[in-house]
Amino acid sequence: MRTLILYSSKYGFTEKVAKRLGEHMDNDVVLKNCTKDFSIDLTKFDNVIIGSSIYVGKPSVTVLDFCESYQRLLMNKKLASLLQASVRKRPRVLSMRTFQKTL
Repeated sequence: MRTLILYSSKYGFTEKVAKRLGEHMDNDVVLKNCTKDFSIDLTKFDNVIIGSSIYVGKPSVTVLDFCESYQRLLMNKKLASLLQASVRKRPRVLSMRTFQKTL
């Protein structure tokens, strides 16, 4: 199975995380920075992981544009997301119990 890790990285952190994730996967992995160019043949991939930083509560515009442009093809893929966001000066540690209460 081939996996595409497509990401948008403004300051390089999302790129580092995407590369690290790719190193730990067992199957054939292709990394693609969609900030520079998001033209890609999705028919060559079984799985797609889409990575982005969160800016003002939303993924990057580039990632949103990619998802909109390739929506029909993405609907037929196994999808996962890789999202990261910065935290306030005093970060609050959230446990799974906190998320369960919130949901």
